[in-house]
Amino acid sequence: MQINDLVYHPCSIDIIPFKVTGIRTYEDHSIYEATATGNVGACGRVRVLLTTDKNNTIRFMGLHEDFESGYDSGLGDFVEGIYYNDKLQARLVYNETHRLSFWSRVETKKRELKQAEADYARILSIISGIKEDLTKE
Repeated sequence: MQINDLVYHPCSIDIIPFKVTGIRTYEDHSIYEATATGNVGACGRVRVLLTTDKNNTIRFMGLHEDFESGYDSGLGDFVEGIYYNDKLQARLVYNETHRLSFWSRVETKKRELKQAEADYARILSIISGIKEDLTKE
């Protein structure tokens, strides 16, 4: 990564672009400072620290010290996780996450429907039994 490169972070509600604004180089690794190109909730243009792992995956390391207090207020989802150089890759991850979430909800609804149908059948059986008992009298 270089200064002014854009990286993208898919969170639960959007894909947030960050611009690399600084690089701290050490003997064995580099830390990249990146600033959100737009406001992130009420925290404004959040600044994060990123690093790359041995597989060249860009990972969140922490917030720039100016934003540490915002971290406790639910900023985690907007900044934690993996970042992508390619916006299309970030969109794929974002949509795949939502697909899994929707599928999970569909499966939950299927189980609820199956249980409701069983409950309904049980009530019909009880009603039928009561009607039979009433006709015998």
